[in-house]
Amino acid sequence: MRQTARPRPLAAVPALGPRTKPVDPLVAARQRTVELLCTVLREDPEVRARWQQHVSSSGHGIHQAAIATVLAEHQWASGEVSRECTELPRRLKDTVSRALSGRTLSRRGLRLFIDAFEMDRGTSAALWERWSGGRGDASRATVPQRTRPQATQARSSLARSVMA
Repeated sequence: MRQTARPRPLAAVPALGPRTKPVDPLVAARQRTVELLCTVLREDPEVRARWQQHVSSSGHGIHQAAIATVLAEHQWASGEVSRECTELPRRLKDTVSRALSGRTLSRRGLRLFIDAFEMDRGTSAALWERWSGGRGDASRATVPQRTRPQATQARSSLARSVMA
């Protein structure tokens, strides 16, 4: 019976270490943006109430179809998409899924989330700053936001806490 040598663990081989891919700064920036967007969708009372009204049963997580419905209602109301386009919420559910999983969050997609949920200036600025990778050019990526006078104290404190 022939014995085979056991492979040595990578950590035991001095020349080799665990192989890790270098993190692409753009990918890392988008991931930080997605994390913040999910936090806002879950924890901002006004934003959460906006999508929760489209959920038939209470759940603990973010409901993608309800979020897609809010996005669709915004696009219909703004005239971006005709109300005759009844499959819009279903199409946007795929967009929401890709965005919230971190696979794809485009500039247009982030703008849609910010506008549809009428996010306040602080939250919007924090999202754009993360989306831009913190390169200091977030102002170039944003469109001037309207001020929301009905923003609550809870909303203001949430925006401050997520920017920290």
